[in-house]
Amino acid sequence: MLTAKRPTDHLFVDELNIVNFVERCFPDKILDVIDGSLQDDVKSAQINMVAENEAYQCLFSLLQVALSCTREIPGQRTTMKEAASRIRSIKTTYCYAGEEHKHTDTVN
Repeated sequence: MLTAKRPTDHLFVDELNIVNFVERCFPDKILDVIDGSLQDDVKSAQINMVAENEAYQCLFSLLQVALSCTREIPGQRTTMKEAASRIRSIKTTYCYAGEEHKHTDTVN
């Protein structure tokens, strides 16, 4: 969902797959793997100088969860319960924080 790529995308040939495509760019170049429309949100947040660029931090956190769910060794993968909990935490942290910024902007 974050990359807008399918596991069967023509980009993924030989040893390259969607997981190592993201791993290769994580953590320093995540914008290289993010869907274009999400990149626009991050760039917009940078222009508006949102504190610590919450859009970027949100995407970073979601990619961390995604990669933790796709570890090669099953015992090292995050459980669905843990993943759901982390995603809820990300939603609470970034979605509600974004709403506070919008509210503050309209009040000021």
